[in-house]
Amino acid sequence: MINGWYQEPDELEIALRSPEGHETAFFPLESIQRGILGSSDSYQFFLPKLLESNGDHRFEIRFTPALRMVTSTWTLLLRGKKVVNGHADLWLYGNRRDNNPTHPSDLSIIDGVQDNTKVGEPATAANAITVGSYTTRESWQDIDGSSQSNDQLLHDVSTFSSEGPLRNGAEKPDVLAPGAVIVSALSSDSSLPNKFKIQSNGSTYAVLQGTSMATPFVTGLVALILERNPNLNPAEIKQILRNASTIPGEVTRAFDAKWGYGLLDCARLANILESECVN
Repeated sequence: MINGWYQEPDELEIALRSPEGHETAFFPLESIQRGILGSSDSYQFFLPKLLESNGDHRFEIRFTPALRMVTSTWTLLLRGKKVVNGHADLWLYGNRRDNNPTHPSDLSIIDGVQDNTKVGEPATAANAITVGSYTTRESWQDIDGSSQSNDQLLHDVSTFSSEGPLRNGAEKPDVLAPGAVIVSALSSDSSLPNKFKIQSNGSTYAVLQGTSMATPFVTGLVALILERNPNLNPAEIKQILRNASTIPGEVTRAFDAKWGYGLLDCARLANILESECVN
């Protein structure tokens, strides 16, 4: 599925071309189209007139290609009926065709795009503290004694951590925290594979990764900040966290699309809070 957005007052007509050169018609705004491309490639176009929540145009294309045993390229065609901004943002969802290893299944957008602006809901909320992931560990020994590792680069932004900024230019993510190979609690009813389990002091724990594992570190810090000063509002807390973060090797404090304002430094955070308390 392709999810696309573009700003008013632009108006685009959209078509799809198969690897064999079969094309749909150019479909206008405010239409829903379904059909078969070529002999067996099905498609659906959803082109609402306007999305009222932000005033932008959105379109959605769902297509189910027939089986092809070689790498093939699909082409999205955009034609301007009215163009002022001339810019569109696209996201590709559902990048696995099925679980059959004999079927080609990796989908990616390959030409004419900037591969960024990937932060998703609810992290796009203006008042949210959006946390990316930093890799502090790349290997572990599982519950069976086998050595395991991930595909992350140590001491760098995790590959699964979404890159900003937002479509409107807002700076996201805000900060980074450890989120790769994080040891956490495990339910006794969990069906997690053994390679993602470790044992310590007679108890079994999970080894997980994701921005969802980085966020709790920041949540705990926010709780401590509020314990120190319960009168702070979300914007003030976010600014404190940003001020306490640094990008390794960088001297100037500036936003980076991958790093945000950097990796949270707890010692720096403590100094900032102490200084504010004195002032």
